[in-house]
Amino acid sequence: MLQSMLATTTGYIDTISFNYSLYNRFIEYTDVKETTLKGYKSHLLHFFNYLQDNEIINPTRQDVKNYKDYINNQNYTARN
Repeated sequence: MLQSMLATTTGYIDTISFNYSLYNRFIEYTDVKETTLKGYKSHLLHFFNYLQDNEIINPTRQDVKNYKDYINNQNYTARN
């Protein structure tokens, strides 16, 4: 399901497949409720969209920090 939400632009298929695989490994590792999984999917989708919008194919730690700053500047809450 996550892969179908993310596979919207050509050129990102390899990155998305890798992220999808990483996401699946993460989910298998965690033991959380369905509502938490929905939150993970939502937040990851926002992050992947940010990466795509900023043409970031191999995100670095600095990219994650920049994303966190972006989120803070957007005044996102848990409901967004």
